[in-house]
Amino acid sequence: MVFSSLGVIPALESAPVIWEGVAQGLAVSEEVREMLGQSPFGEAVPLQLFRNWFDDTDMERPAPARPAEARRIAVVTNHLDPALRQDLDALRAAHPGLEWTHLGLPENTVEMGPAVLEDFDRVITIGRTALLAAALQKPCLLYDMYGCDGLLTAERLDVQLTRNLSGRLTRSRPSREDLARLLLDEAMQVDVAGLADRVWREFSLSQRVRELLALYGKAVESGVALSEKTRKAYGAVGRVYADATHGRQHALSLFGAEQARARDLERLLAESRHRVTELEAREQVLSGELAAKTRQMAELDTVLETERAHSARIAAEQQRLANALYARESEAEHMRSELVSIESSLAWGMVGRIRDLKDRVLVVPGSRRRRLYDAMLTRLKGRLSPE
Repeated sequence: MVFSSLGVIPALESAPVIWEGVAQGLAVSEEVREMLGQSPFGEAVPLQLFRNWFDDTDMERPAPARPAEARRIAVVTNHLDPALRQDLDALRAAHPGLEWTHLGLPENTVEMGPAVLEDFDRVITIGRTALLAAALQKPCLLYDMYGCDGLLTAERLDVQLTRNLSGRLTRSRPSREDLARLLLDEAMQVDVAGLADRVWREFSLSQRVRELLALYGKAVESGVALSEKTRKAYGAVGRVYADATHGRQHALSLFGAEQARARDLERLLAESRHRVTELEAREQVLSGELAAKTRQMAELDTVLETERAHSARIAAEQQRLANALYARESEAEHMRSELVSIESSLAWGMVGRIRDLKDRVLVVPGSRRRRLYDAMLTRLKGRLSPE
C-alpha cells in the first residue's frame, strides 16, 4: 500500500493512525510533507513528494502564444470568496465588455477540462486547474478562500508549488485596484509559452502515471505488505470515512442550497431597496413639482384678485362716466329746447316787426321792396317750420 496526502485541511488528508504494512507515503507539496513528518506515521514510513498534475488525455499542446486582452474571466472554485465576487462585479462595471463566470458549487458545477477553459482569457483558481490553465497558456491568478498568491509564472512556480498552488503561500488579499492591475496589466507580461513548456514537461497526467507505476513497482519489490489484521482495520476505518464523507456532502449540499436561497433573498432585497430608492426619488421630484405648481396657483390667484379689483374700479368709473354723460346729455337737450324756444320767440318777433314794417312801408304790391320783404319772410317761416 502507498498512502498519498493531497492537502493539510480536510480530515481525510491527515496521516493514518494505522499504518502497519504501508510501504510509502506521498505528499503533494512541501507543506503536506512537513505535516506528515510531524506524525508517528511520518516518522515510521518513508515520505516522498508527488506533485499535482493536469489531465493531458486527448489534449493537444497549443502553439506558443502571448496573453490576450482580458475579456472573459473564469473563476473556478467551490468556495467563492464574497470579497472576490464583489471586486469582480465592480471590475466588470468599470470595464464595459469584460465579464466573469463562476464555475463550481453550488450553482455551476462542471467537469473541468480544456474545453471548459479554452474560451476564457484569464483564470482565477488553485491546484490542478491552475496547472491546466498554464498548459493552455491562460494567465492564472492563484486566489481562493485561503488567500491569493499572485499570478502563476515560471519564475515563481517552484515556491508556489510548496503550498500546492493553493493561495496559502502569502495568503494576501489584494485590493480592488490591485486585482484590476493583476488581471488587466501584469497578466499581459506573463511568459505563458515558457510556463506552458515546463508544465507540459513536468506536470502532465501521463508523466505522473509513469512515475506512479514505477513507485508501485518499488513498493512491491520491498516486500512490505498489509497483514490481514491491518486490512480489516482499514476496511472499518474506510467505512467510517465513507459514512462521514457522505453526511458531510449531504450537509454541504443543504448548505449550498441555503446559500443560494440566501443570495436570492439578498438579490430580491437589493432590488426592493433599489425600487424604494427610485420611488423616494420620484416622490421628491413630484413633491417639488407640486410645490412649484402650488406657488404658481397662488401667484395666479393674486394676479386674478388684482385684475378683479382693477375691473371693479374700471366698472365703477365707467358707471360714473355714463351717469355724467347722461346728465350732460339731459342738460344739452334742455339747452337745445331753450335755444329753440329762444330762436322761435326771436323769429316770431322779427316776423311781427316785418309785418308792421310792411304795413307801414311796403304797401305797394310788385314793387322791389315788396319782393325783398316776401323773400325774407319766406326764409323766416322756413326756419320756424319743424324739420
